[in-house]
Amino acid sequence: MKEPEVRTTPDRRYPPFWEKFIPIALGTIAVIIVILLLIAIAVATGIFPGFE
Repeated sequence: MKEPEVRTTPDRRYPPFWEKFIPIALGTIAVIIVILLLIAIAVATGIFPGFE
């Protein structure tokens, strides 16, 4: 009997630069989004009345 073929995904290798850069970039983007949300909430609630 013939054994069934097992398909495996190819092992992807990325340069070390990308292995470190991508998590840092995603973290930075997440922090920026949180800061912008906090500013928007502060403006909406009137904490920064000059930006009406």
